[in-house]
Amino acid sequence: MKSLHALLPALALLAGCAPPPPAERIVRPVEVATVAVPTLGERRVFSGVAESDLDTRLAFRVAGEVVALPVRAGQRLAAGDLIAQLDATDYSLQSAQAEAAVAQASAQAANAVAEFDRIRNLWENGNAAAADLERAEAMTRSTRGQLDAAQRQLDLARQRVAYCTLRAPRAGVVASVPARENQLVQAGQVVVEFFSGPGLQLSIGLPESWVNRVTLGLPARVTFDALPGRVFAATVAEKGVIADATSTYPTKLTLTGPADGVVPGMIGEAVLTFPIPAGTAPVIIPVTALAGRLDDRFVFVIDADDRAERRAVVPGVFAAAGVQILLGLKPGETIAVKGANQLADGMPVLPRTAAHP
Repeated sequence: MKSLHALLPALALLAGCAPPPPAERIVRPVEVATVAVPTLGERRVFSGVAESDLDTRLAFRVAGEVVALPVRAGQRLAAGDLIAQLDATDYSLQSAQAEAAVAQASAQAANAVAEFDRIRNLWENGNAAAADLERAEAMTRSTRGQLDAAQRQLDLARQRVAYCTLRAPRAGVVASVPARENQLVQAGQVVVEFFSGPGLQLSIGLPESWVNRVTLGLPARVTFDALPGRVFAATVAEKGVIADATSTYPTKLTLTGPADGVVPGMIGEAVLTFPIPAGTAPVIIPVTALAGRLDDRFVFVIDADDRAERRAVVPGVFAAAGVQILLGLKPGETIAVKGANQLADGMPVLPRTAAHP
């Protein structure tokens, strides 16, 4: 018994010198996602103005004083309705003079024909020289030419009288009336702007950095402040190739669906989604996956052994979908999207799938 008591201190000393049990391996759960290239393209918003797809600036083809202008902006017209009238007095006088000239030329032509017939009868009977017949024939041709010229002048004079009346070329709506009654207008000067197309367009201006990425038929979504909550489908119908005074390229989008409530002149916005050229798109990751300071940004890439690898990256633009990564990541790699600040290089992790970045 005494020997047993003597051994107890020795046993206790041996127990104190035994190695400690191995530390428990820490495996941190982490949400991960696979890096992917965006497939929807880049979205940009452009402001514009609604227009009719057939916008006509009506003008007189002759100069004169406006004596009647019965239309107002917003007025609907049927085809043939009177829009404006010029004072046609001077043109009517010119038409009357042209009619008199035609009558005189017609009489001269008739006399020349009669004279030619008379001389031809004499020549057939041997009572006139061939030279006389040739002169009579030449006079006939000359007077007929004079009659044709006088008739053309009469046609032009009558056209000028007709040009003094401006009528609606088709059914439509008066958009604006820049002219006024009693105003002296020149030929070609806009009197009325007329919307007569069945459809509507949104006219926008594209900066030079985007114009080459627009293709005809590119879909768009259009909204108007005056019609909150409504979205209209549209496609690119026209693309300018010359910049205007604002250094943008005029582009027109046709509203392809029902557009009730939209009237020309409304201010709207078009959202265009530009396709991303293959091989040029930066990857996008959730903002929560990005860690570090402004001058030392990094993410944790999860390797095949489920270990976190600290990877330096170069971020780009921050957007609603996430942050662009210009350098440091490749599509298909797995990254930690939450808890990156609690990880360390080489730390084992337990991956859990998160929402796609």
